[in-house]
Amino acid sequence: MIGQHWGWTSARSLALALVTVALGALLPAVERRAAAPVLPAAMLASRTVVFASLIGFVAHAAMFGVLVYLPTYLQIVHGASATLSGVHMPPLVIGLVISQSLAGRWAAKASRLRIILVTGLLLNAAGLLLLATVRGTTSTALLTSPVPRSTNGYDQPMVVDRHSRRWCSPL
Repeated sequence: MIGQHWGWTSARSLALALVTVALGALLPAVERRAAAPVLPAAMLASRTVVFASLIGFVAHAAMFGVLVYLPTYLQIVHGASATLSGVHMPPLVIGLVISQSLAGRWAAKASRLRIILVTGLLLNAAGLLLLATVRGTTSTALLTSPVPRSTNGYDQPMVVDRHSRRWCSPL
């Protein structure tokens, strides 16, 4: 496996990191010239869009981490099968569905989107802090209880991001 031969400080890993940073630096110039850019530069004039995009990125990263970590944790620490660890995921998925619906309605009616962003960020942080308290002796019932609370914060920045992009869009 490559991971066993390439350390974080190996020449190949550092070269890949450097190429990633270089291509990331070129992205704005390429997007400015594109006929249909993924993220129009004019949208970045809105602080709400920039803030929502950054918080959405962090929320996506946190959600991805929980979605990958929780089943792996259940398999390694609690000895659950892959199927059983998947059975413990519905609280997360149900929390996502409910919070997406509620956040969308809230964003459609809100005059100040920043309140939704900050609330989502605080809920996300609170849920992740609760998950950080998990120990090897934590029961699976208790383990899944903070998960729905943590998902409430994931969707709010994403919904605000979509709404703010629609409001700032020239379309």
